[in-house]
Amino acid sequence: MTLKILTVGAGIAGLAFREGLKRFLPHARHTLVEETSTPRVQGAGIALPAMAILALKELGLEKQVLAQAHQVTDIIYAKSNGSVLAKRSLLEAPFSVAPFVAMRREALQSILLGSNTDDIQFGKTVTSLRQHSEKTAVTFNDGQTEVFDLVVAADGAHSSIRSMALSPKPLVDLGVTNWRCCVAFDTTGLQPTFMLGQKSVFLAYPIGPNEVYCYFHSVDPEGGLTTMPVTDVLEKHFSQYGRIFPDVKDKIIQAERYVGRLQSVPEVFPHQGCVVGIGDAVTACSPMLQFGGAGAFEGAAILAKLLASHAAPEALKHYDQIMMPRAQWILDNSDGPVVKAIGDNSRWSTLLRNMAIRQKGPLNMLGWRALLAKENPFVSLERLNASIPTHKP
Repeated sequence: MTLKILTVGAGIAGLAFREGLKRFLPHARHTLVEETSTPRVQGAGIALPAMAILALKELGLEKQVLAQAHQVTDIIYAKSNGSVLAKRSLLEAPFSVAPFVAMRREALQSILLGSNTDDIQFGKTVTSLRQHSEKTAVTFNDGQTEVFDLVVAADGAHSSIRSMALSPKPLVDLGVTNWRCCVAFDTTGLQPTFMLGQKSVFLAYPIGPNEVYCYFHSVDPEGGLTTMPVTDVLEKHFSQYGRIFPDVKDKIIQAERYVGRLQSVPEVFPHQGCVVGIGDAVTACSPMLQFGGAGAFEGAAILAKLLASHAAPEALKHYDQIMMPRAQWILDNSDGPVVKAIGDNSRWSTLLRNMAIRQKGPLNMLGWRALLAKENPFVSLERLNASIPTHKP
């Protein structure tokens, strides 16, 4: 039987799954819908740790991404004044399993889109869906209804499909406002630098020889900073920052910026019936581990591979078995340190945090090390396929 699959959302996760189907299940009848009228690019830059590159290799996109991305070799954590707390190399095991890179989101989006977008239905949304037996009837905003064997929610953190079919639980607001932008800057000798204040963070991440991705956030429980002019934000909350910050401050003011809130799913959501989510639709969390892109690529590749070798119901069961524990670990270890820092941002807690970083190294690298020590999901998939009979759909 030829599977009829609907993917909702043509962002990073949806496009990655589209690529996975082309590679592993080319005969599937795939419909990809996107609510915006043109390809969407949300955010400014994106960091892709080694796990992302490993997943891109499975999708056949590794070389294209590496050709356009900027490789980084160290991670630096510093105090707000620029004084270094810790610096560690990404060229040593276990991090050296694949390059750590960064790039503009629009460049990554362009690679995923490819030269032909005729198979994407722009300006189309899902208004309702009804599951019965092993099918899902989906009604679109044009009034048409179609029946699908599988619906994939890839419509981001504010997923409508998640709310309709997987869980009505709202996102959890972490009490932090963040800003993101890309600015022109000579990045010679610059490595990703995380500067940590008492209630704020500033990150400078090189994404090319002459461009840096700037991310900064501040504790803001009531959300008042979302409407404050950026000049006031920088003056009132980041004036104490040193190192690269004074050199890019005016560029940030002039740049196109994205402002938002740190929000997370309350828990990871397994599939329900014929509906499954990938990427931020089911695993949105803080950017502590810079795992958003990696999670989307892993989920897209694993799901496509499972559908190529198992009937859809079994594929979804195995997908949850492989991916849900990993996703929950990432959610806990991405949000946990952020929630802890927000809950207690006293000077004493800041001192203890800085001492821990000096002793143990950058916080995100501790998470990456633990994650790389876990079984790679593609190895888990191979082991699973070797232990049970497969069925070509």
